[in-house]
Amino acid sequence: MEGQIIIVKLGLSFIILSILCLPTLGQTTAMDWNDRGTALGSQGKYDEAITAFDKAIELDPNYAEAWTNKGIVLNYQGKYNEALQAYDRAIELDPNLIISWAGKGFALDGLGLYDEAIEAYEKALQLDPKYAAAWNNKGNALNGLGEYNQALHAIDKALQLDPDSVEAWANKGGALVLNHKYDEAITAFDKAIELNPKYAEAWTNKGIILHHQGKYNEALRAYDRAIELNPKYAEAWYNKGVALEFVGKTSESSVAFAKAKELGNTDLSGKKDWWQFWK
Repeated sequence: MEGQIIIVKLGLSFIILSILCLPTLGQTTAMDWNDRGTALGSQGKYDEAITAFDKAIELDPNYAEAWTNKGIVLNYQGKYNEALQAYDRAIELDPNLIISWAGKGFALDGLGLYDEAIEAYEKALQLDPKYAAAWNNKGNALNGLGEYNQALHAIDKALQLDPDSVEAWANKGGALVLNHKYDEAITAFDKAIELNPKYAEAWTNKGIILHHQGKYNEALRAYDRAIELNPKYAEAWYNKGVALEFVGKTSESSVAFAKAKELGNTDLSGKKDWWQFWK
């Protein structure tokens, strides 16, 4: 197996409207169903949340917040086209609902439509220039366009507004990697880990950089920590296999690759070659 490595795309910070208590039995207003959907969504019960939001919309088709919350859950499910429809309806009803513009940008980013995503984030920032999550997500979209310096500027703006944003530190690390500033990237990932020691993706990305620097044992420790946090993390198993292969532990690397394959990492076609990526 050739020395390939997967660069993990770090998740964008996701925005949820304030979560209220579940409605008591007998309450049937649109607001009650919206509150119920928001609570269900926060519990990861996405299909049930969608049903609740649909009920709210059925009772009040002009309920912009319910359309927005539906879009948020659809984003969580990776149903970006459906999320866009929900956000567009919310924006039609209330063009000044900031979270709708930010959510629309998230969906467009998920579809790889980075220019349009940036436009949506900029609209959110016009409405609230201090919206740290929108700055962070705009930076991620700029990374997608290859505008790495602009991405860093946007992410740094997010960190000025919210210095404890784990996602912004992680995204900054990713942008620094793409700028070939590896030591600074490790510092950024370390900050993300300091803020959230259970952030498996940050551990994996730190391992990727250490691997590139030839620090294979340190990289292996980072991958092992990611796997300890999330034993079903296929990319961490795969990256561990690559590192083991580099230090000549072929039997152990085969076990790691097999585990990655078992967890669904079976299609390596189209992945960036390790040396091509880091050249």
